[in-house]
Amino acid sequence: MLYEVYERLLQSYALTAQERYERLLERCQGLLGPVPLHELASYPGVQPATLSRIC
Repeated sequence: MLYEVYERLLQSYALTAQERYERLLERCQGLLGPVPLHELASYPGVQPATLSRIC
């Protein structure tokens, strides 16, 4: 678990918003439908408007 937290912290600094979003979708497939966009945006640390442009 500590490794996952460490990886997420590194990703928040090293990856672009689009790359973080793509990794989220790879890890948790099927989230796009049941989870609202504003809640999905909070995980990769982007604004909902930014995430809607990425999608």
